Amino acid sequence: MFERRVSFYLYSKQQGAATLLVAVLLLAAALVLSLASYKGVFFQAKRAQNEIEARKAHWIGEGGLECAYTKMYQDRDQSVLDSGTTYFDSDCVESTNLTSMNIDSLGEQKYRIEPKFEQEGISILTLSKVIDFSRNSSAGAIKTTADLFVNGSSNFNPPDPGVHTGSGWDCTSVRYIRNLGFRGAVVNSGFSVMPSSDFSPSSGDCLSSSKTNSGSGLLSELKGDFKVDPNIRPFEEVFGVASSAWESVRDNPLYDFGVIDTGSLVVPNPSVSTATLCGQAVLNEINLGKTRIWIEGSCELFDDPDPNQPQLLTDIADATQDTNGVLLLVHNGVFSIHGSGEFKGSLFHFNDSFLPVPGSWDGLIGKSTYENITWSFYPSRVTGSEVSYIQNGAFWFTGGQMLDMDGQIAYFHNGLNFSYNSDVLDSIFGVLPPRWLKGSWNDF
Repeated sequence: MFERRVSFYLYSKQQGAATLLVAVLLLAAALVLSLASYKGVFFQAKRAQNEIEARKAHWIGEGGLECAYTKMYQDRDQSVLDSGTTYFDSDCVESTNLTSMNIDSLGEQKYRIEPKFEQEGISILTLSKVIDFSRNSSAGAIKTTADLFVNGSSNFNPPDPGVHTGSGWDCTSVRYIRNLGFRGAVVNSGFSVMPSSDFSPSSGDCLSSSKTNSGSGLLSELKGDFKVDPNIRPFEEVFGVASSAWESVRDNPLYDFGVIDTGSLVVPNPSVSTATLCGQAVLNEINLGKTRIWIEGSCELFDDPDPNQPQLLTDIADATQDTNGVLLLVHNGVFSIHGSGEFKGSLFHFNDSFLPVPGSWDGLIGKSTYENITWSFYPSRVTGSEVSYIQNGAFWFTGGQMLDMDGQIAYFHNGLNFSYNSDVLDSIFGVLPPRWLKGSWNDF
């Protein structure tokens, strides 16, 4: 009996130990599973925290880029971007808690702007955009929506180089919408004169396919430097806004236009056209230091036939030589030039709500030229009542001519001698706002 009791006791003890061992093993397994689960939860929490920090850094970077764009839009001075990486520091780096804002020149007036945001010495931001200061415009020494006719020979020396290819330049002398007419030789002289200060003669000449040399001026002999472009919009190209928003350009303090309303000029007697007083007003503005002049209404520039009187056209041309270039913009009127000389700058003739009629030339020197145009030389035109621009003499603008007068006529009476210089254009239109380059976003 005693032996059975001892045996039962030992059996019960062994069974309890086994149960305890199983319980321990189950608890150990549960602990292992708990630790594994905790590790996963901890990893997910850490990852979520990193994602939050990364998105915070991303939007800080986006804010820095928007700040940088606003500053560049206001200053409109790309030269400061070449001077190092401190340009944005006080306004955009410190205010947004960025670490730095890097600026890398990519050439062709493009710059990569890259904000940096670091925590504990580790960069957690990958974000950049490219800002583009280059002119978003088509090539052309003359760009015209008006029909252009020349009575005499035409020489482009140099033309607008346009785009470089492996063997030369796709030069552009004239970009136009529909009608051209020449009564005389048309010659593209290439680059015997350099089109800009940084132009390399070793880069080649105009392509033979874009270098007209016609002794007769027949349209069939014009080459690819005369480009038909039905989509050309000179005002929009130059100022970055639709032509209907012209007031926002004229009144923009960044352009600082000297505005001349020729209709308000005081004439000595009613028989004198206010347009004839435009020259003195233009000269006054240049002498006051204005390099952008907006003329509202008709204007005529000429030298007085009396040598004892002021020679305004000559004086205006001479005054521009002491500048980096002058923009002369004529809006809603007829415009004519009579005489010779070189205007260092650009002409922009823009009519959007003005249609010339024969009476528009009353009281102007240009009326005689207007009345004696022989349209039979220009088969594409049977009448010239829509003439709004007349140039009479060897006078040229070194920064190009833009004639935004769709359906009207620009007439060069004694030929056309043109010399293009992009340095002048860059000086005049350097206030255009920069823009983000499409496709340059890198925010992944």
